[in-house]
Amino acid sequence: MIDDITFDPVKPKAETKAKVIVSIKNVGTTEASNFDITVMDGDRQVADEPGPSILADETKDVPIDWTPKTEGTHTIKVIISYQNDDLMELTTTVDVESKPSDGFGGMPMVLLLIIIIVIVVIVLLVVLMKRKKEAPAEGEAEAVEAEAEGEPQAEVAAPAVAPVTVAAEPEPTIAPAAQAAPQMITETIVCPSCKQNFSVQYDSKPVRVKCPGCGTEGVLN
Repeated sequence: MIDDITFDPVKPKAETKAKVIVSIKNVGTTEASNFDITVMDGDRQVADEPGPSILADETKDVPIDWTPKTEGTHTIKVIISYQNDDLMELTTTVDVESKPSDGFGGMPMVLLLIIIIVIVVIVLLVVLMKRKKEAPAEGEAEAVEAEAEGEPQAEVAAPAVAPVTVAAEPEPTIAPAAQAAPQMITETIVCPSCKQNFSVQYDSKPVRVKCPGCGTEGVLN
C-alpha cells in the first residue's frame, strides 16, 4: 500500500527540479516486486517506472524526479499498478512557489555579482592610478608656487666702495696768494642704472660723476 507522499524540498519552486517521495509499505506476507509506480501532476504524467522489491512488512521510500512547470497548488496522484492493472492510488496536493530570480535580465545571480565586483575593482584601480599621476603634478605646482610666492630673498649688500672724489674743473684764474682752500662737500648718491649707492666729494656744482659699479657717467647739479 501507499503509505505517504512527501516532497523534497517541502516547498517546491516552479521550473526547479524537486522530488516526489512515495512511501510504499508491503502489508503482504511475501516479497513484493514487478510493480510499476506512476506519478501524475494533474493531467500530466510525471513518471512511470518500476518499483523496487519490498520485503514483507517492509516500508521503502521511492524518490521520483519532478519539475513543476507553474506556481500554485498542484494535485499529485501516485498509482501502483501490476501488469497494467491499477492496484491502489493516493492523491495529495502541494503548493508550488514562484520561480526563483535568476538575476538581472535572466543573468545568473552569481555571475552578476562577479561582474559587479570586477567593475568595482577596475574603477578603484583607475581612481588610484589617476591620483598617483596627479600627485607629482600637484607637488610640482606647489613647488613652483612656493618658489614664486616664497619669502623675499635678502638683498645682497652692495660692496663697500671707497668715496670717489671728483674734483671740479675750475676756470683758470689767478688765485691771490692769500686765497683760502675751497671746502670739500661729501654726498651719497644712487646710480640710476644699477641702483648702487656711492659717495661723491666736490667743492661746487655742477660736477661730473662716474658710478664705480657699472661705469655710468653723469652730471650732478
